[in-house]
Amino acid sequence: MYKIEWSKNNKNLPILNDFAQDTIIPPRPVFFEELDLLEFNKYFKYPYAEEPLMWAIGRDYYYNSVKVARAVGGDINNAPVLEIYQEGIEFEPIDIGMLIKLNKNKIEVLKNEAIEFTKKVYRDYVNKVDFFIVAFSGGKDSQVLLDLVTIALEPEQYKVIFTDTTMELPHTYETVQKTEKHYRNIYKNFKIISVRNPIDAEHLWKTFGSPSMNFRWCCSVYKTSPVMNYLKSINNNKIPKIILYNGVRAEESSQRAEHTRIAHGVKHQSQTNIEVIKYWNDFEVYLYLFYVGIKPNSGYRLGFDRMGCSICPLAKSKNDFMVKKVAPELAEKFIDIVIEDSKRLHIKDIDNYIQDG
Repeated sequence: MYKIEWSKNNKNLPILNDFAQDTIIPPRPVFFEELDLLEFNKYFKYPYAEEPLMWAIGRDYYYNSVKVARAVGGDINNAPVLEIYQEGIEFEPIDIGMLIKLNKNKIEVLKNEAIEFTKKVYRDYVNKVDFFIVAFSGGKDSQVLLDLVTIALEPEQYKVIFTDTTMELPHTYETVQKTEKHYRNIYKNFKIISVRNPIDAEHLWKTFGSPSMNFRWCCSVYKTSPVMNYLKSINNNKIPKIILYNGVRAEESSQRAEHTRIAHGVKHQSQTNIEVIKYWNDFEVYLYLFYVGIKPNSGYRLGFDRMGCSICPLAKSKNDFMVKKVAPELAEKFIDIVIEDSKRLHIKDIDNYIQDG
């Protein structure tokens, strides 16, 4: 939503500034776990700190506003290769307190606007729909979304639903558990409802064939349908009218940027999607989590750009590498199915086919 620039007095701190002259693309924080995974320790020294150590913009890594490295290439079987522009630097943890201080006013504006928008939607639709749902995926966007909704509404006014695709990384299941515990300590009636297709994804991959960019049957089968089936079961087996608060953001893709903030019938005729943080950028999402003291899904510490299904045709090649590195057994069982599908399709160079995503 805001423009971003490097602070002139604190070189390792990005700041939100609509009047910025030397703007930068929204950066994400980089933690020691990612640096270890990519073998930054061959070229730099750094502490194993809770705080992030530097920033990444795309595949470029910045320390004190200077690009010091770039991760090149990489795929499901091969790690990205580092190009080093300055080595021998000893990284110090980012001063989160100062980061918050420099951006506090702007993040308060973002927070208050999102809360008021959430409240207004509730007032406008409270007598028109059967349920208000918060879609919680366990990723950073949904972590921000949920926190905003818990401030705007009472726990009795909405249901929080986590859709377990059975393809999630362990870090996501951990985040769901920790999130429920956190909010239950604040709101005694708080609950995260977990829904899923009764058949594991592995079985249906073998039945239907592995999902692809042109045939993503998995989204409707493992995300949309389980939610609607659950809501029907508590609505006298009738399809309910629902308001779905989600964490979709325009920055994520050109397709998502085209959505309206209040979108009717995008996923289901009886569903209205509410994109609470639609215009927030990556940096603002992380900044909010730092501001309110919520730890992002631990997968982001490893360098994941997104925390969705483990093996996904839409994932970036770097994410594929990370999945195989941190959850090899999970990755292998789905890759094995892709290999079998490839043989049936008479694909000649299966290794390249898989490495190309």
